[in-house]
Amino acid sequence: MPLDFRPHEIVLDRETQLPKVIHKRDYVHLLNGPDRAYVQGGEIYLGGGDPVSPDEAPAWFWESYAALTPQARRTAGLELPSDKLKLVSQLDQDFVKTFKELPSDIRELLLADAGSTSEAPRKVVEAPKISDTTSDPPQEKSLVLGHPEGSQPKLWTCDQCSQEIPLSHKGVHIGRHRRMAKVKARQE
Repeated sequence: MPLDFRPHEIVLDRETQLPKVIHKRDYVHLLNGPDRAYVQGGEIYLGGGDPVSPDEAPAWFWESYAALTPQARRTAGLELPSDKLKLVSQLDQDFVKTFKELPSDIRELLLADAGSTSEAPRKVVEAPKISDTTSDPPQEKSLVLGHPEGSQPKLWTCDQCSQEIPLSHKGVHIGRHRRMAKVKARQE
């Protein structure tokens, strides 16, 4: 696949007709004087031309690439041997001992950050569609982390559909009404 300098693509959402950004793939650009190299999707491109094998890459490339963070190397798709995940047996025993001494909830959060377990619970809200004025207001399905008990968001009542929504979502709600009116006018 040729090198693609556009890691994002902007398309229109079919439902809202608003532009949204779709992330395609990242690339890394390395320079050494007049020489340049790119890494995208695990392929190495010298000077932006055709991909070359890792054996054909010059020494300056590997020095510059090793200076990047492991996360940047992972997003470009080309990992060094030092980036590979280690087995628990290869980890420092003091580290493993300290990790096991942590409270279980902290261990779970750390593992969730590392992608080893499912993520911590988050607030899930079901919102009715804009044209549905008979349904109930959004209802919480799980606990809200870090949300102080008793503090409720300020609500605003829509003049057109009489729906109560958080004040912070007022502009979006009004915009949906306007979009729906435009779509209806086009259909007629």
